Amino acid sequence: MQRQYPSLAHNINWRGIVQDPHDFVRTKLEYVAFRTFEKLDLATTKSSSSSTPLPSPYQHVRFESFVLVEFKLVFHTEYEPNGSRERLVYDDVGNGSIQAHIDEIAAWHASCQAFRGQQLVWECIVKRTVSGSTHVGISNMRLEIYRFPKHYRFKAMPRQQLPPANEATIAYMTGGHMPPIIPGTLSFA
Repeated sequence: MQRQYPSLAHNINWRGIVQDPHDFVRTKLEYVAFRTFEKLDLATTKSSSSSTPLPSPYQHVRFESFVLVEFKLVFHTEYEPNGSRERLVYDDVGNGSIQAHIDEIAAWHASCQAFRGQQLVWECIVKRTVSGSTHVGISNMRLEIYRFPKHYRFKAMPRQQLPPANEATIAYMTGGHMPPIIPGTLSFA
């Protein structure tokens, strides 16, 4: 599966905590699922977290269990040599929904001079659910990957018009008659 989806190793590395990926996959990765894009409500879906206090034998030390659900957008620009870009979905953009982040990235891409005339290519949305506690750290992780439909938000790009073809070149390529040469010059009439 790693050969088919090289980004999986990066997706299980949550906050730099995973040291041995093989052991982590064997003991803590519950599942990796590829879901249909239409099942995800972009307008209302947000990252979330919850915690529950646990009894603590120490007066000033707080123990808790937690469940964190986070979403990550994966995209790139056409002809970008460095591969994919990623953006975590936080509450800091619009209403915090996935759609607000998609709109914000599209606006950024449209206003960036370096990407003028390049298509923004949406790859996938990764939903990562992490459970654990302050006692054991991460106890399990679940990954759900929603691939964007092909040509999602495709935008027609204006192309530069080509200069008119040289008559002599057309005649040479097609085997037609060459135009007359203007006397005293090297240019054609």
